[in-house]
Amino acid sequence: MASAKALIGAVAGRFLFRHGAVTRVTPLGEHFRRIDVAGPELAGAGFVPGDKVQVFFAGVGMRTYTPVTWSPEGATSFIGFAHGETPGATWVRTAKAGDAVALFGPRWSIDVSDVTQPLLIIGDETSLALACALASASTTRPVTAVLEAGAVDELREVGSLLGLRSLTVVARGALEPAVRAALSTGAVPVFTGRAASIQALKQALGAAARAGKTKAYWAEGKRGLD
Repeated sequence: MASAKALIGAVAGRFLFRHGAVTRVTPLGEHFRRIDVAGPELAGAGFVPGDKVQVFFAGVGMRTYTPVTWSPEGATSFIGFAHGETPGATWVRTAKAGDAVALFGPRWSIDVSDVTQPLLIIGDETSLALACALASASTTRPVTAVLEAGAVDELREVGSLLGLRSLTVVARGALEPAVRAALSTGAVPVFTGRAASIQALKQALGAAARAGKTKAYWAEGKRGLD
């Protein structure tokens, strides 16, 4: 049975959503795919790198993604991570060219447009799109990413395919040493990904974690965190 939130979203979406279609799907490994979407309603969206977009799934509700790009002409792209059997993971696995897509946004999520110093993106597989979006947004502001992953080699290879020049991937729970080393260069931290990992890492880092920005993307047992 569809949830009340999903039903409300279906009605409101007729007036609030931007509608487009999948134009291409590119496999990037066992668990990652790039999904390109385009359409006239996506034009002139006022996208800022770091913004979020919610994709509407009929009967389910919305799931949140970080666009890697969004052109003024109305083309955007997402890096989907398919993990588990959630509606979002199913979409990432099964999306194909021609599929209709309803998007809410783009909307503010992480804004670093006022930061001129180097950036350090900290997180996990769900943070990969943000790292790509910010790395491609400026040629003068270096972006480094330190991400934890269940499949370290896969995430490292996907990051290379996407052109991330400065990416460190570590096993889950092993972020602290790599983050400390990266912060020693003076980069501004951007904490993302799993809520519990962010909390534990910031407690361990102490004063070194006070600067920068934080946005939890997900937490165990919770839906629609972002």
